[in-house]
Amino acid sequence: MDDAIWTLDKERLYLVLKEWETDFLQRKMSRIQQKELLEEGYALLVKKLLVNSVTPGKSVLDLSAAAGPEQLFHCFAEASAAILEELRRKRKGKAKDPIEEAKAFIEKHLAQEVSLEEVAEVLGLNASYFSQMFKHSTGETFVHYRIKRRMEKAKRLLADASYRITDISYEVGYADHPHFTKTFKKFTGLAPSEYRNQLGID
Repeated sequence: MDDAIWTLDKERLYLVLKEWETDFLQRKMSRIQQKELLEEGYALLVKKLLVNSVTPGKSVLDLSAAAGPEQLFHCFAEASAAILEELRRKRKGKAKDPIEEAKAFIEKHLAQEVSLEEVAEVLGLNASYFSQMFKHSTGETFVHYRIKRRMEKAKRLLADASYRITDISYEVGYADHPHFTKTFKKFTGLAPSEYRNQLGID
């Protein structure tokens, strides 16, 4: 659940809640046990989200007023979904979007070998959460996105005849020139020199 909330995956959260509701309603428990289970479940969810600096508006769930197991669970599900919406509003509001921040950081450091862990640390996020969040938001892994941006920059530089190919290799973070050539060919289907020839640059 905390993972679905962190990545703003409403559909996944709904599926998890639906699965838990079926299990919850089938169990033979007293009302006190049901109430305690859901309140403790919510407290655990809040605790897990706090690790990533997510502080829900409602940190404690009080189900004293709820009547019957269905209503108890409905209040729990509603409170959990409210955290997701709250987080969505925060990211779209004044708070900076961590993925856009990550992209800007990658762009600024294309010449350096920046790891996913380093970027996560700069953003103050857990690395595995950041990795999932990045892929969920961009549809690409962190590594693939960074290589793609490097190759796009290399294409721009190759269009400028004043740059030597070996210099471009360094500019986009490849001290090993053959590795750059191999990666560029994998992405474009052409070696850097062939790409240049295609642009009419000798």
